[in-house]
Amino acid sequence: MDEDESDADVTATLSAFSISSMTGIPRETVRRKLRILVDRGLITPGPGSAFSLTLAREEISEFVRRAQPLETSYDWEALQ
Repeated sequence: MDEDESDADVTATLSAFSISSMTGIPRETVRRKLRILVDRGLITPGPGSAFSLTLAREEISEFVRRAQPLETSYDWEALQ
């Protein structure tokens, strides 16, 4: 990955229907919550009936590093 790509923002776009399907939350509830996030400037509407969230790649990398340190061991059998 070159330097320009490492500094690029990452955008995720989903519809209220997609979020509802993935989470099991009623679509109208998802739509109301998405409108609140739009009003607060945290996500943007469009294209169409979709909503987009854009984050700086650096912020995502920092979040992942803080959320799941590489030295954490997992007992996969205990999780099943």
